Amino acid sequence: MKRLAILTATALFFLLPTTVTAAECQFVFGFKTIRDLIGHDIVGECLENERYAANGNSEQHTTGGLLVWRKADNWTAFTDGYRTWVNGPNGLVQRLNSERFEWEADYAPGGGIATPTPTPIPGATITPIPTIAPSPTPTPAPVFGSSLAKRASVSAWYRDGLNDDESLAFTFLKQIDSYNSKLAKVLLGWAWIFDEDMRPDEASVISSIGSLDLVAAAFVPHLVALPWIADGIDRWEREAVEHLHYIAHRVDLDFATELATAPWVVDGLTLIESRYGISLMQEMLTWPHNRHSGPEFARLVLNLIPYPPKEADLFLVYAMRDIAGNSPDGLERLMTTPWFLDGLDERERVFLIAAGGARLDSDQLFDPYSTASSTIVLPHKGAVNVWVVHNLSSRVGRVVLADLERAVRRSEKFWELPFPVDDVILAVFDGGPRGHHLGTMMSLSPFAALEPRIVQHETAHYYFYFGPRWFSEGGAEYVAIHFNDASQDIPRVENSDCRDLGFNSLHDLEERGHVLDLCLYSMGLHFLVKLREAMGDSAWLSALRALYAKYGFASLHMELEHKLGSEEIYRVFMEHTPTHLRNKVRDVFRRLHGDQFVN
Repeated sequence: MKRLAILTATALFFLLPTTVTAAECQFVFGFKTIRDLIGHDIVGECLENERYAANGNSEQHTTGGLLVWRKADNWTAFTDGYRTWVNGPNGLVQRLNSERFEWEADYAPGGGIATPTPTPIPGATITPIPTIAPSPTPTPAPVFGSSLAKRASVSAWYRDGLNDDESLAFTFLKQIDSYNSKLAKVLLGWAWIFDEDMRPDEASVISSIGSLDLVAAAFVPHLVALPWIADGIDRWEREAVEHLHYIAHRVDLDFATELATAPWVVDGLTLIESRYGISLMQEMLTWPHNRHSGPEFARLVLNLIPYPPKEADLFLVYAMRDIAGNSPDGLERLMTTPWFLDGLDERERVFLIAAGGARLDSDQLFDPYSTASSTIVLPHKGAVNVWVVHNLSSRVGRVVLADLERAVRRSEKFWELPFPVDDVILAVFDGGPRGHHLGTMMSLSPFAALEPRIVQHETAHYYFYFGPRWFSEGGAEYVAIHFNDASQDIPRVENSDCRDLGFNSLHDLEERGHVLDLCLYSMGLHFLVKLREAMGDSAWLSALRALYAKYGFASLHMELEHKLGSEEIYRVFMEHTPTHLRNKVRDVFRRLHGDQFVN
């Protein structure tokens, strides 16, 4: 049975409905129920009565968005153009339009969007498109017209039947034809619109542009002028467009224009610029219960990004958001200090990144700190800057820096893949956690920073930042022991304490939740050791690198560690195992992981 596959693109509700006056329309049945659950402030007043669309769905436009009931699923939903509320099997739940729940038809592991299966064009029983004469050949001849809709109608994605995403995108193309010939002319030059496939990311961008043309038309020329939209859309670009759409329509049109015309946005958009630049800017504008949220603070942070920016310049955006949340009084004092007002140099930027990640309070922000740094050259990555921000003695700071340099070199040596970041930043502060890794930086307590093995473990997380925690922690522990134990003897005996606690397999950890980090570390480590023994060094490393290539870098910077599940780990390791060893590998998974997918 198909599940809900609606609202992939942003701003469904901006379609031009055939409306009645508010006094004539009303909410009834499921639409009234979900409106009462969500609230009047969000859903707003009705603009029309409930009506059936050509695809059999029921729809109703409101002043706040669009209500939808889907015939195939019997779920009711509402979108405000950016978020979606679904009254589904678990009651009322909320997600972004770019996300999916497991019970939705186009769900991809981790909550992403899978490529939908094309749906045949409805037959004559549902509002057929009239034809002059029937033809045994359903595919029209490719005659390009002057309008977007005409040209799109001869594209393969249109002729093989429109899914929900494509149908919405096509509706907006028709709307642009009707209302904005200048914009239509621009879009006619985008070849990806008329390619064989219309991917969900592409459909979303078309719908964003079409809806903004109705509600924030002044922003549209700035958006379509971005060259990275004209030459094709990837996931990070689609998410950036969604955030810009929301800022322009819902928050502040002027700031949206400033952001879209910033040189680092115009010259091409990287994953890091999308994740740490545009996405976090939206958070700063709308962050509830934070007195520093809003255009003024976001504009201050935007002005801190130089051109061209380095990775660490974007990590500073993350840090400023965290400082605003954890130390609002300290932030106000910080913004009046001479060293902040006269422009940030490289060391000051690194200190702020460390301070934000370590969650320093308002008093700690102004304690005296030192910065030890160096630049090392790695075989695969090349130059990498290594930083230690600390309140230790200068001598101890240099010792920690040397351990960190060694850990970075060893991590790249283990993977034989380019180190994931340009700047490795370690914060060593009193009162913080023993150790944690944020992707942008690491934080250790002074005691932990003096243990080379712990420094190696946290540094290993620049690679091992993906998958279930038993996998990422076990992998980082493997690297730490491999390089910091004098004999390089990885323990081959399982830690019995975890079995005493009732954890007999990794599946138990995943199902019941871990009690101690000890079990995540030791059971994950033991699993990887036995797996390497079963499949051999070369195949084991090959499988790890294949998993990293798909999930590693994106997880480090997009916080997608949940995207990789144990079943996918099993599949990839089996694919890389020589045929004559697969039974051994299967046995390791069966004994140490224990989930049903092994069978």
